[in-house]
Amino acid sequence: MDEKPQTTINFNAPIYNNGGTITGDVYNNGKPAPQPKALSEALDTEEAHSLLDIARQKGWVDDNLQPRVSQPKAAILASVIADELGLSPRWTAFEELWAIDDLATKLTKAQDCHYYSSFLKEVEEAMP
Repeated sequence: MDEKPQTTINFNAPIYNNGGTITGDVYNNGKPAPQPKALSEALDTEEAHSLLDIARQKGWVDDNLQPRVSQPKAAILASVIADELGLSPRWTAFEELWAIDDLATKLTKAQDCHYYSSFLKEVEEAMP
């Protein structure tokens, strides 16, 4: 009986794809992982901290408040939190925090793809 070779997989090793890395669940297109950023004044409130903590507990953002979901889902998350906080302009704080451009367009695309509706519902139900 022939013995098959053993393969060891290190699940903690970084994964590379076309020169980029995967951080959390999001492929970052070859850019280095974002460094923790200070919260903008709009997000540095008790209510915002509470909502961002819910997002962290749900696994939607990491301990540095960087998204662990796709960019369309991050746009949904930002939209719900911005609505809860009454932010105006609604996208600026999240685009700066997450270094994601044009969250408004990403939200529109997510809304056009109905398979994101379950995530929207999940986020809306998690936020007080």
